[in-house]
Amino acid sequence: TGPTGATGTAGATGATGATGATGPTGPSGVSYLSGTSASIGGGSLTAASCATGTVTITGATTAMAVVVSPSGGAALDGSVEYHGYVSAANTVTVAVCNVDKNPATPTARTYNVRVLP
Repeated sequence: TGPTGATGTAGATGATGATGATGPTGPSGVSYLSGTSASIGGGSLTAASCATGTVTITGATTAMAVVVSPSGGAALDGSVEYHGYVSAANTVTVAVCNVDKNPATPTARTYNVRVLP
């Protein structure tokens, strides 16, 4: 077999396709629904268990995402995590959970709740 020959010249580039229609303009800024829970925690949680509370947030639906944070920006206790979800129309459940194999007692506190459309 002999040596490879030189590469040929490139072909012409094809025509550019038409530009698609412009989509609708979204809302300016981030819009969300919000509320604050009653105090959750303060009692002992066994391994892998949760304390829960609900917040009424008008307009919340089960198709929406929820963001939860401790009020006042307080840090959580070592093995405790928190999360929220829309459990029914206009109702968000906030869960404060012990993710450790040992009992834990989370500090009683309120939680800020944001529901994103």
